[in-house]
Amino acid sequence: MTTRAPVLDSVATAVGAIWLAAAAISIAAPDLVTGSEHDHLPLALMTVWLWAAVATAYAAMTPRRDGRESWTIGVSVVWLLAAVTAIAAPVMETGSDPTRIPLAVVIAPPVAAVVTGLLSLHQAASEDRR
Repeated sequence: MTTRAPVLDSVATAVGAIWLAAAAISIAAPDLVTGSEHDHLPLALMTVWLWAAVATAYAAMTPRRDGRESWTIGVSVVWLLAAVTAIAAPVMETGSDPTRIPLAVVIAPPVAAVVTGLLSLHQAASEDRR
């Protein structure tokens, strides 16, 4: 009989990973910079909480299955990749001022929320294997 860490298959672990990634994105992701005055708009701070809330709802609705901690690990990895992508991806520059648009900030969190929903659906559809 092997013992598993109960933390790995906990919904709280998945929710914690989601919100830690959302906090990292909010703090470290580049801003949208526009205009001749180079006005900064914290686009990540304004949008990432919505997608983290959607992913949290998916995680909260996911049934717990004994011995299936891969779901929690998958959600954690997806949100870690979303954070790294949103923070480190190059920023698109346009115009003569130039305007800097962080596309990864707008794309990575919704994709992570959708993948979280798909992982939750897979977890809910899987059978207990005892």
